[in-house]
Formats: sequence, structure tokens, C-alpha cells
Amino acid sequence: QYTGDDRLRVLAYAAANFNDKDTGKAVLERVLKSYVKSPKLGDLLENPRALSSQVGAEEADAFLGRVIAESPHALPKAWALYWQGQTVLQGIRSKRDATDEEKAEAAAKADALFALAAPLAQGTEHADRIGAPQFEKERLLIGMEGPDIVGEDVDGVDFKLSDYRGKVVL
Repeated sequence: QYTGDDRLRVLAYAAANFNDKDTGKAVLERVLKSYVKSPKLGDLLENPRALSSQVGAEEADAFLGRVIAESPHALPKAWALYWQGQTVLQGIRSKRDATDEEKAEAAAKADALFALAAPLAQGTEHADRIGAPQFEKERLLIGMEGPDIVGEDVDGVDFKLSDYRGKVVL
């Protein structure tokens, strides 16, 4: 009963809520046929793990690659790049006998995907989530100076985190 991008929202709901391989394959088939270039594809890509588990990692990765190649819209591309990066990291973490070289190669590949995704998401409500891996790498590693948070203490007195440099802050 739905048409256009409203139908895509129903497909996204089905993918997220019906843990069934046949449903997942039907959703993926319809999305590939009619919605790869939709600006609303981000609704499905915001959380594609359910669909991925239904259709398999290889088909899910091919779908993400097709979105990256064919979508004219920034947010669906950003989500696809983000999830490809997450998939790379999950794959190397699950490989128990991965060498340091393989881990470094996977991290570099994931970082490259995240670096492409973050600018595409800027200005959207999803920018913080999509940009989080890059933000963490650039600003939140051990030994780096923390961001200068400005706020009010419990007594209502303004403070800056930098005022407490060298002290333990909880």
C-alpha cells in the first residue's frame, strides 16, 4: 500500500524486525532493484546488521559497495563506508591467529573508509556516530591532550577542564 520512499521505510522495518533469511533476501532484492539511488536509503543503512546476518556477509558487503558506487546521495554513501569499515575491524578481531601485520593492514583499511565517510555525514544528525572512529583516532588516544570541556560544577561555578591539568578529574 506504500509507494516511493515510504515503501523503503517498510522494507527497512522488515529487515530490522523479521529475523528471517527469506525476508532479508527479498528486502535486499527489492532495495537493489528500486532504491539504491534513493536519498532515504540511509534509513536502512543506519543499522544494517540484521540484514547482513540474514543475507550473509558477502552479499551485504556487495550491497554496501553498490551503494558507494551508485548512490548520488552523501548520507547513504557515508553509512555504507562506515559499515564497511566496521566489517573490516570485526573481521580482523574475530580472526584469532591474525598477525600484527594483518591487524595493521585492516586498521589502515578501516581508517581509510572512516575518513571517507565522516565528511559525507557532516551537517547531519548522524555525523557524530559516523565520524566517531576518526574523531577517536585523531583526538582521544592515550597520551593526547583531552578536549577542553567547559561547564559548570555542582556549585554552579564555571570551569574548564584545562584548569585541572595535571590533576585527576572524574
